[in-house]
Amino acid sequence: ALPVGDLPHDIFLTRYQMTTAEGGASLQIICRNDLEAGTLEKHWSGPAFGVTTWKVEESLKEVKAGSLAAERIVYSGPQGAKTLIKHVTCLHKNKRLYSFVGLYWKNDAFARQQIERALDSLIW
Repeated sequence: ALPVGDLPHDIFLTRYQMTTAEGGASLQIICRNDLEAGTLEKHWSGPAFGVTTWKVEESLKEVKAGSLAAERIVYSGPQGAKTLIKHVTCLHKNKRLYSFVGLYWKNDAFARQQIERALDSLIW
């Protein structure tokens, strides 16, 4: 269970792995104190997952995750000779920000489809 009150830092909750023809994908769930939607792009553009600089591919847009309102931002970044996609869907609940962070290679349309399907079927 998460502690009551303010969280001192991002808290990793879980990770799901998926095998695809292009090398696989992951979906991580991270929790932190809530952030305003206007600061999400900057928050998620920092160095992470072996990428120093993330470029916004799809600016923040409002989406649904199951029946809940959410925001989605898609980034890309170089990792070796390939391009990694970071697909972030954020939910605001009880003064917390729950971020579902999908990682997959740019040419892996199946991975993106599966991550979006999982979030479409979210039950909270």
